[in-house]
Amino acid sequence: MATEKQIKYVQSLQEHFEDEGYSKQEIEKMNNQEVSNVIDEIKKAISEDELYNECMAYGLPNQWGGNNMDRLEELVNGMNKNILSWNLSEVVSYIDTLVNECYIDEREAQHLLEDIINYGCTYSASAFKEVEQWNFIS
Repeated sequence: MATEKQIKYVQSLQEHFEDEGYSKQEIEKMNNQEVSNVIDEIKKAISEDELYNECMAYGLPNQWGGNNMDRLEELVNGMNKNILSWNLSEVVSYIDTLVNECYIDEREAQHLLEDIINYGCTYSASAFKEVEQWNFIS
């Protein structure tokens, strides 16, 4: 049975996410594990929604001007320079920036880092431009 504090917390998360998924009575009947799972689901949905909104604030690729492409080339060139000097901490920093600025997603970042570690290869900015378009079309 959920506590009053848990009920209020779930309800406040639902309000923040504008979701009325569970009524007070439904939450009340949940055990601690079920409440914990619901809280995790709502928090995940909130963070995904916030990330989506942040990425969309940059605009779709076909709305980008030259400055965003210049930024992408700057990041890729910096990453390549550090790949060639085998400075992995800086490479990881550039990959994190590519993710944070929505050029690639987490999965693509993981694959990119694995390829760099395994093959030591560099990349062109055009490789990321094509990936970016697919990320936002689907």
